[in-house]
Amino acid sequence: KARLLEPAPVLPETSSSDGAPWAKPGSPVGTSAINALPKAADDRGVYGNGGESYWVVPVAPRATRTAEQCLHDWLVAGMWGLGESTPGRKSVRTGDWMAFYIGAKTGSVVAYAQVVGNLALLVTAGEWPEPTPMERPYYKVPLAEATWLSPPVRIDSGLRRALDAFRGKDADGNWAWLIQTTRKLSRHDFLKMTGR
Repeated sequence: KARLLEPAPVLPETSSSDGAPWAKPGSPVGTSAINALPKAADDRGVYGNGGESYWVVPVAPRATRTAEQCLHDWLVAGMWGLGESTPGRKSVRTGDWMAFYIGAKTGSVVAYAQVVGNLALLVTAGEWPEPTPMERPYYKVPLAEATWLSPPVRIDSGLRRALDAFRGKDADGNWAWLIQTTRKLSRHDFLKMTGR
């Protein structure tokens, strides 16, 4: 199965290899604005217009780039890329929210963003945000409201116990299934995983 960028540590506050400054954690990426998701007394309901879905997306390093650098490149470009066989790809819609998970050392959700456009288009070579060449086709997921979390939200056993996804499951057992690939979440779980 095709995977796009999987689980690694928190974005350093230095500069990228191309000399551009990193967005500081807790700040919008590029020109996006922060959209603080509201806390609700009962956050298991639906947010917004009633049609949004919520996703967790693993981010992995590539070649000479860390997962943080890859995520930064994509978010500054205002998009994400999903491989053709990425689970859930055809279910992602405008208005959905994505939480980006980097595993390796921190095992944390480090950023989130809202899907704002058509997912039927492929990323062109000219749009490819990474310095290394594109190896296969990716579907473009246009994003806005991209925000780095400060601090990142660690997905530890305490947090897992509070997630809908772990009802009836051992939160201390193997939980890689949650973040191995793009996965749909409940609104409640999305808010927990983004520190809301």
